[in-house]
Amino acid sequence: FFKPALQGSLAQNLTKENSSVGWGIFYMVVNIGGLIGPFVSAYLLAKPPADSGMTPEELVAFGKTAWRNLLLAAAGFAAFNFLLLLTFRDVPSGADKTESLFQVLRRTIVNFFEPRLLVWILIMSGFWLMMYQLWDLQPNFIADWVDSGPIAQSLLWLPAGVQKLLIEHTERGPQIPQQILLNANAAYIILLMVPIAWLTRKMRTLSAMIIGMVTATVGIVVAGWTMSAGVLLFGILLFSLGEMTTGPKKNEYLGLIAPPGKKGLYLGYVNIPVGIGVGVGSTFAAYLY
Repeated sequence: FFKPALQGSLAQNLTKENSSVGWGIFYMVVNIGGLIGPFVSAYLLAKPPADSGMTPEELVAFGKTAWRNLLLAAAGFAAFNFLLLLTFRDVPSGADKTESLFQVLRRTIVNFFEPRLLVWILIMSGFWLMMYQLWDLQPNFIADWVDSGPIAQSLLWLPAGVQKLLIEHTERGPQIPQQILLNANAAYIILLMVPIAWLTRKMRTLSAMIIGMVTATVGIVVAGWTMSAGVLLFGILLFSLGEMTTGPKKNEYLGLIAPPGKKGLYLGYVNIPVGIGVGVGSTFAAYLY
């Protein structure tokens, strides 16, 4: 309900001339939330120091309370949207409001098998299969294998409150939490998304998507190549550059090929590859790992 409506509203307001930068700004704003979230989780889930004297039972109880508080905080952030939506100016969708539910369902299924759209869905399913390896599998890889000790040691001079956000104390010594290392992805996007959208504004949409997919693929390989946190962050940078080139362009492409009155419908298709890619990719990756 939420994403297609939001994306459809944006598509209705963008033109061929400004769609590249417009979708880039949208992508950047999404990642502002992505940047803040991991710091909230790092703060709320921070474990007590090893010398705190807490018993194993008390540590378990602490963990349960911390996770409950984190989920309540997430619900609170989501509920804040209701206040913002009261200020949101509605945008007419341009869709035919006289069609019945079954007419809309039939048209949705027929459009889904339009060759150009079907090929796009298959391609983007593969892209999302790779994308979610960064967010779903790489946290395990970082926690199990990546050594961020040198970076953590260099930050021990920071105040205790800041350290609580950036450093966790493990059996391997001080480490950077996996969600903070992966948060480099959101930080890169916030810093670079608008300049990259401007640079790619005149590129053919499919050309930009191909370049982005290749760059993101190289980034995933580099990020998993060594145990060095520095190399991991460089790989995440390459991945993020690829994501910034491909992500907004996929929305732009659908917005441009959508027939009049069907922008919301076509932007709804954006979410189908996510389901396919995550469902197949997460299962496949779990067996491999």
